[in-house]
Amino acid sequence: MAALENLKVLKKDMERRKTDIDSFLFTYEKFEYIVLVRLYERDEPKPDFALLKLEFVKTWAGRERLRVPANASSLIVEAGMFRHYFGIPYGAKLGEAFRQFYGMLGEFVPTRVVPDKSDAERKEIRKQKEDAKKSGVFSPQT
Repeated sequence: MAALENLKVLKKDMERRKTDIDSFLFTYEKFEYIVLVRLYERDEPKPDFALLKLEFVKTWAGRERLRVPANASSLIVEAGMFRHYFGIPYGAKLGEAFRQFYGMLGEFVPTRVVPDKSDAERKEIRKQKEDAKKSGVFSPQT
């Protein structure tokens, strides 16, 4: 089974519920992130094999963000950007660092939309929806 297989199941649940944005909390190296999960719009360009868009939000660092397409096995991201955002040292073996990260992330990805959100998650989702309305876009875009 692919490390991020739950993304497929979550996507189906989001589509079934007609929810275009969801979130979950993710802890990596003792730091907490809010992960926003977004569906692609019907006519929105998307990379080959991408299922969803993920946006990692650092809860401790001024809400610094990393937006990436994702599929059931990986994030579609440039290695240097990935290392920089998550603080992975350049001495680390990249393949192993990705494998470990995906395994950890996969443990946090829910299989369904979970209505009980933290205050921080609710705030981020609300902000995304407000920003989308201001820009005239019905659903949030990256």
